[in-house]
Amino acid sequence: MRIAQILNGTNDVGALNPTMLPYSYNMKGNYSFSHLHLYRNDPLNHAPLPELSTITNDTHPALQVTKSFNEVFLSRAFVDFIFDELFLDGFRYELEKGATFAVDENFFGTLNANDVLRAPGGFTRACLAKSINVDSISR
Repeated sequence: MRIAQILNGTNDVGALNPTMLPYSYNMKGNYSFSHLHLYRNDPLNHAPLPELSTITNDTHPALQVTKSFNEVFLSRAFVDFIFDELFLDGFRYELEKGATFAVDENFFGTLNANDVLRAPGGFTRACLAKSINVDSISR
């Protein structure tokens, strides 16, 4: 439990560029919230986020696939968030479609390192945007 105290609500999940294993996820998948029906509260899947206009021409949120490892340390708030707020079947299906190896390593990395998801204890994609991979610390 000492690591939980040290992390203080932050998740320990790696954030790596997924293109290092292109066969590990559906690279041509549609990861928009609306296509995945990601949120249980459906209006959130279609609500534009104006802050995205500085990153992309589209203000409708979409997940960016992020590689991680199977070993993760998740805060209770994050676990509650994914079980109570999200519906992950569409995401899992889209991620796995056509993938042949290590698709599971993209699941928690993607959910944790997407600023638009606003997940408790989550990580930013700012490092990945600068081609900086971030390994986990508790592995």
